Amino acid sequence: MVRLFGRTPLGQQGVHAALAIEDPAEYAAKSLRAMLLARGVQVGGTARAQHRLPTDSGDFLSAQQQPVVLHPISIENVQAANVGQFLLASHGSPPLGDDLVVTNKVSQNLHAEITLRTLGKLESSDGSLLEGTRVVRQFLISAGIAPGDFVLYDGCGLSTQDLVTPRAFTTLLAYAARQSWGEAFRTSLPVGGVDGSLSARFKQPLLDGKVFAKTGTLGEARGLSGYLIAASGQTVAFSIMCSDHAPSLPAERAAMDKIVAAIAESN
Repeated sequence: MVRLFGRTPLGQQGVHAALAIEDPAEYAAKSLRAMLLARGVQVGGTARAQHRLPTDSGDFLSAQQQPVVLHPISIENVQAANVGQFLLASHGSPPLGDDLVVTNKVSQNLHAEITLRTLGKLESSDGSLLEGTRVVRQFLISAGIAPGDFVLYDGCGLSTQDLVTPRAFTTLLAYAARQSWGEAFRTSLPVGGVDGSLSARFKQPLLDGKVFAKTGTLGEARGLSGYLIAASGQTVAFSIMCSDHAPSLPAERAAMDKIVAAIAESN
């Protein structure tokens, strides 16, 4: 049950809000059962989720801070089906790099969450939220980010308990630029005036096609972090964050765009 209290503007037709599902697996099972029953299919018993990971992780932050040894991931890390099992269906997923392009270009939060859990499964003990954040935390520290500069509670950044400093982002961006996969990562980001969540921004000649950055939007918070090719030709890593503003006002976006333009002109 969800209860809302407050006031809505005169003439507004109800209240629309996006809510997270507490247990997606159980929700899917119950929804399937309800649809079968509605179509006259007899279903015995109750719907429930099986093979679930523990939902009680105790002290999440303390457990998350336990170090994990990272290792290169190869296809051999993915377990094959047991011998003798009958294959009902198979699906070939696109390469991870292609999926990350979609995730970054349009802010596909579900894919970000699945990627986090996949990292936990392949690099640690299981595909839980806890193990995924342990893996990401270990990677960020290995990239030179100070442990006190971030706190992770999910994979997409929608949790109000996620914390991160602009310094953490610029450190990560600088680290990525030095890696063999750095160019692939940069091109996965929305491009100003061209595509993704920045297609309608940075269309002026100085910045058009020269800003590669990820947007961030959550309630009263806005962010923009990435790279820009300055007037001098130099590539600059930047991170701008704005909080405590009215959610419906565009002023903070205009301010961030002006800051990006100023960086481009002065470098």
